[in-house]
Amino acid sequence: RRSTNQFLFECEREVVEMRTDVQRLQQVVINLLSNADKFTKEGTITLKLEPDTARNVAVFSVTDTGCGIPLDKQKRVFERFEKLNEYAQGTGLGLSICKSIVERLGGKISVSSEFGKGTTFTFTLPYTVAESVSVDSEKKNGDETSEGMSSAANTRHACILVAEDTDSNFDLLEAILGKEHRIIRA
Repeated sequence: RRSTNQFLFECEREVVEMRTDVQRLQQVVINLLSNADKFTKEGTITLKLEPDTARNVAVFSVTDTGCGIPLDKQKRVFERFEKLNEYAQGTGLGLSICKSIVERLGGKISVSSEFGKGTTFTFTLPYTVAESVSVDSEKKNGDETSEGMSSAANTRHACILVAEDTDSNFDLLEAILGKEHRIIRA
């Protein structure tokens, strides 16, 4: 379906540089924006980025003016296979995957919502003001400068067998994982 929502981006800085796994960051942001769009009809969805140099974190938030999440569901929203609406498209894995990614990258994720008025998902990632580093000094330290990047390089091009009956779910997995891995459908 074509979205009828207005999407906004807010950031006080013109450029924010951070060292992170860009693909995983994109995966989290896209999932949060997609969820907000799914549960908002003709409303506003805002992605906000606020570098917090005092706490050394970048604070990302996705706020919508959608249906909101009942208080009893907010406590379970990051659990696997938890769905707000059983009739809405999805497997109930997206938010648990987001939580896993954010935590693996060294951050935290939370939700605040008022049922009937909207929801905000907020996550943080480690952030320090980028220093100027010459290409020569990076090469002396090795191409991979963080453990996460090194381990990601070691798992590239793995073959993954996916048992999935729903075409859209398989397509999503293939879109996310297919750039770095060989995906085979069982």
